[in-house]
Amino acid sequence: MGDYGLRQRRRDDQDYLLPQTSHIKVRLPPKTKSGLTCCKFLFFVFVGLPLSLVGFGSYLVFTPGIIDPQYYSMPEPPELTGPLAVNDMLTKAERLMEGEISGPESILLDQGKLYTGTYNGKVVEILKNEVLRFVRWGPPPCGSYITEPTCGRPLGVRMTSNKQLIVADAYLGIYSVNIVEGKDVF
Repeated sequence: MGDYGLRQRRRDDQDYLLPQTSHIKVRLPPKTKSGLTCCKFLFFVFVGLPLSLVGFGSYLVFTPGIIDPQYYSMPEPPELTGPLAVNDMLTKAERLMEGEISGPESILLDQGKLYTGTYNGKVVEILKNEVLRFVRWGPPPCGSYITEPTCGRPLGVRMTSNKQLIVADAYLGIYSVNIVEGKDVF
């Protein structure tokens, strides 16, 4: 049949031959209308989404809820008398070893001597505001958050009947310490 001046439409899903080469088949991509897709997106963002949010918000505001709130007022607070009286006795306390011992925990008093674990991994013996001796498990330098796993952080100190200190360390475990000789027993 001849071409009578009518143009036939090509379908986009068919294979076509290139004019120069007859052995290569090329599939043409489907025609897209990118401008229309962009307009649909902008319409959704600037019109559809705000309208749906306004509709959902008005639904929440104007529909009755299943909760029936009741008015409640707090009772008057009790008077600060008896055990609730203001206690400022600690404001008159004397600070011991301020600036010399950092972060003491679990203080033990035995025959006038204080024993405590410190932030830098030491267990110290204090008599009359002076450090008599100390025991440290980790190698110096100690006293920072980074060195706590190696230097230790003694958090609990107790005395046994045979004058051994039992020290509970957060990182290194439980130790029995002879602080006079400066060594651990276990």
